[in-house]
Amino acid sequence: MNLQELRLGTVIGIKSSDYPQRVDGIKTHNIWLMCLGSHCDLSTDDVENGVKDLYKIKITEDWLLSAGFEQKYTFEDRTWFKKGKWLFELRDKLFFLNEDDDNEEDFIKVEFVNRLQNIWFDLNNKELEFKHYPKHL
Repeated sequence: MNLQELRLGTVIGIKSSDYPQRVDGIKTHNIWLMCLGSHCDLSTDDVENGVKDLYKIKITEDWLLSAGFEQKYTFEDRTWFKKGKWLFELRDKLFFLNEDDDNEEDFIKVEFVNRLQNIWFDLNNKELEFKHYPKHL
């Protein structure tokens, strides 16, 4: 995992837990995590392989619904979700585009929860909030 993608509030996975983790602190050689779904706060110092045990969580329909996206319609193997002015298409990966523009060239590929959080913040200047945190394993 590229540590430059992390910021406070980023949701990631850690090999020692079935529950997602939220980054609650970042220091030069350490990252503090809060386990979401059970009580197990820890830091990368507490983990056998430190930051090497961190990984990105793949986006699923459960994650989108938890973040407040609404399913709009389905066609063949594609499902579209909407939140605000953004329309997201879910296939094997997640893509998004502005609702007023269906040009394939405007799609941005988003595969992981932390990337969606970062892009959402960049586009809306607001954190992407989750109603609950789905187990990811």
